[in-house]
Amino acid sequence: MNTTTTSTLMDSIKRAINSTEEFAQSSNSRSGVFRIRTHFMDALGAEDPIKILKRARNEANFAHNKMMEEGSKNPDSREVVAFATLCETLNSIEPCAVTFR
Repeated sequence: MNTTTTSTLMDSIKRAINSTEEFAQSSNSRSGVFRIRTHFMDALGAEDPIKILKRARNEANFAHNKMMEEGSKNPDSREVVAFATLCETLNSIEPCAVTFR
């Protein structure tokens, strides 16, 4: 990856992490969204962040049905909002785009 692309990618990752901080403080490691966010944090210092973000994408695909069910009951849930934020960031990175199953 070139420096500009890497810099832009890192900025996107940091924004997603910062905007989901409130959720992270009230969640636990069993949450799929917590695990997605953890992959984002791991990607910050990684030599190949795309590889790690693909793990986040896989986690998002796995959590999708549960999040859609939760979102239909409580669309303002912190977990649902964090999931949407993280997926939006993943979808902006072509090789990591979420393809919900």
